[in-house]
This record gives sequence, structure tokens and C-alpha cells, in this order.
Amino acid sequence: MFKKIAFFVGSGISYCSNVPSVEQLTKEILESAWFLHTDQWFYPAPEKDAPNDELMQEKREYAHKVQKFIWLIYEHIYKNVLSKEGRPPNYEDICGCLNQILQDETVEIVNPLIACDIDILKAKSADLWLSLRPQIDNNRFATLASQAADLIECAVCYLLSNKKPKGLDLFVKAKEIFDEVDIFTLNHDTLIEQQFDNAKILYVDGFGKNGGDVKWFDSIWDQNSSSVRLFKLHGSVNWLRINNKYAKILKGSYDSLKDSEGKRIGIPASERNILTGIIIKEQHYGHEPFIELFAQFHNRLKEHKLLFISGYGWGDHGINVRIAYWLAASKNNKIVIFHKNGEADISGKKFWGNWRWTEFHDKSDQVTVIPKWLCECSLDDIQKYFK
Repeated sequence: MFKKIAFFVGSGISYCSNVPSVEQLTKEILESAWFLHTDQWFYPAPEKDAPNDELMQEKREYAHKVQKFIWLIYEHIYKNVLSKEGRPPNYEDICGCLNQILQDETVEIVNPLIACDIDILKAKSADLWLSLRPQIDNNRFATLASQAADLIECAVCYLLSNKKPKGLDLFVKAKEIFDEVDIFTLNHDTLIEQQFDNAKILYVDGFGKNGGDVKWFDSIWDQNSSSVRLFKLHGSVNWLRINNKYAKILKGSYDSLKDSEGKRIGIPASERNILTGIIIKEQHYGHEPFIELFAQFHNRLKEHKLLFISGYGWGDHGINVRIAYWLAASKNNKIVIFHKNGEADISGKKFWGNWRWTEFHDKSDQVTVIPKWLCECSLDDIQKYFK
């Protein structure tokens, strides 16, 4: 048995499980029909409404109004994102803009540089927000921005749910030959958890206190019951904030949850607990429960000299800074990247395409790229780095 191993993974490892890509999620958010339920969550609209169902039609029209504002943001930032990133905007870009608008409108974080953009968007969307019932600081425009961000988060949660794991066997196999397994993931889906559940392997993820249909976040990862630790740095589709406490759904739907005494849990105070949106994600790294997760990421990473990375697009500045800091801390710290397209593709990423590739790959030999996807890897692909 080897002592310990660490993985860092992103959304790419889920593609084998038919989880939609960022591009596919963006298309669904922009083009599919949605409706606002009475529980204040957005859901896919039924293909056909029941005869004379005026209420459903009203809910669809409301969601369509919110969706039109998402389109306005998309069109407004399209040229800039295309010129700077070489791609069209995605839902992360849009959600980041929406939350910045909301913060500025509510004076939570004032950003003078976007004042002109907000004025333009406010004028273009006047027909969308003037008729809304204000819910945010008596501000109809802020309410529209908030609802648009909610639609994106609800859509992401829905579209990433109810998937079955495929191509994640390496995590289970790693448990066979390592005493400790640390997995840091940016994914909102629950595929890794399902993979361990199917293999009857216990793992800890910071949610340990029993609460009936949920487990409450207790920030405990060291338990005698398991040496497999999972750190979901961007939250999960089955996490909720309930009365300022954080819970993971174990079974049932969020609107029928009961506590350990059989009493219904107060869902109206619940919020989804996933991080979406450029810039905005980094702002939340200092909030519960993410501040605990990132403290674990920082401290646990110092215990490892080798980090296996797969499925990550190198687009998260907050994550990149932490990995770069860890690499710079010691020339003995190394990363192995499983990426089918090889070194040429990785070295061309914005994060690597400057001095970092030269510094960490060419000079210090701290970066190795294996031209395979994670789903194609075996124990042999990782064991050789520990001999």
C-alpha cells in the first residue's frame, strides 16, 4: 500500500456520464422553455400546457421575460468575450455579470466601471423590469437581475442531476492501493459520490451530522470510518442553505425534507449552494461553507508532493493562483495532467501560455501531461509516479 494520493478534477471527467458541457448548459439556458414554480425555483416547462391553464402560461411568460434579459447580457458581452477568450460567452460569464449588476444596484459592492453598461442594459430591458413586483430593495431592475441569476442556477442544478457515473473507476481503484485518497473537485454533479456508494466505499465530505433526510455541514473530514475525503470546492446540486445552515440532501426532493424527528424542514429559507459566475465565485471563497473547503484545499495540498489533474479547463483564477502557489513552494511538488490532446493544448491555455509553462515545465520539470482522459487511465498510469 502507498500512503496517500490527491486528485484535482473539473467538469471534463463527467462527460463520459453524459453530463452536458458548459456550452450545452449555456444553450439550454438560453433556448429551452422554463417556468417559475410557486416554490420560486425555475423548472423546464412542459411541452404542452393543460387546456385553459392560464396560471402555467403566466409562469412560462414570466420565465421567458427573465430569459430575454439573459439574452441581453449575452449579446452585450459577446464581442468582448470573443475577442479576449476566443469563444462566445457561457453561462458562467453571464451569471458573473448578473451578480455584479445585483451587487452594484444593492450597493453591496459598488463598481463605477460598469455604471455605463448598467445604464445601457437598464434602458434596453425597461419593458422587462418595469412590470415586475420588486423583491430586492424595492428595486425592479435588481429583481430582474436576481431572477435571471436564479434561473441559471436552477437550470444548472436540474441539468446536472439524475446522471449515472461512468468512467470514474480510477477513484475506486486508487482506494485499493492507497491508505488515503483526497479528491478536490469543482463539479456540482454527484457522480463521484455515486461511484463510491456503488462500490460501498465510505467517504467523508464535511457533512456528517445526521438530520433525517439531510446531513448538516460540520467541517469534519478526519474520521476513523473512512480515509477517502471529498472536497467539493464549488458546491453541489444536492446542497442547500437552510436557515443559514448548510445541508446535503440524502433522499427525497428538497420540498419534502424532514428532520430526524420527522418534522418538515423549513424550505422557504433554503437556497441552492453552488458557485457559478466568474469573479463572483472567488468572492464566495471567503464565505461558509466554502471558506472551510478552501482552507482544507490549502492545508491538505501541503501534505502532498504529487497532484493528479483531469477535466480542468484552467479558467478559474482563484484555483489557478492556489495551484501556482503550491508549485512555487517547492520544486518537489509536481502535477500530472491527464489530457488526451497533450502538451500542445495545455501549454496554450492562458494560465500556462506565459512564463509558468517555461518555469514549471521546461525548467523545473514539475508538470507532466499524459495524453489520456481520466476514464482511460489505469492504476499503472499513477503507480509509476510513486516508485
